[in-house]
Amino acid sequence: MIAFTALALSMFSMALAYTISPQSGPSAKCVVGFTVIFVFFYNWGVSPYTFLLSGEVPSQRLTQTCSGLTLGLRAYTMGASGAFSYLASWTVSYTAPYFINSLDLNWGPKVR
Repeated sequence: MIAFTALALSMFSMALAYTISPQSGPSAKCVVGFTVIFVFFYNWGVSPYTFLLSGEVPSQRLTQTCSGLTLGLRAYTMGASGAFSYLASWTVSYTAPYFINSLDLNWGPKVR
């Protein structure tokens, strides 16, 4: 619960800092600082549990036997979910600068 509370407070603080003074230097430093806090608490408290849960969600029925051979469909499910996770992370991190850049889409950190 500590991690989730810290994540919520850091996101609220980032939004508040940008809403109060969008183009100022201290506001930018505040947003960067709370981003660092967000990443720290995400990696400390939330990120490890995603892999634990993804290992428990596929049921044991996915380990089926066919003529004495174990098919191991659970491993394929874990591999597919990991691949999708990394692909989605790469897509977001690759396209995010285009949304923020003033020469490309110019959305900035706040979408209206």
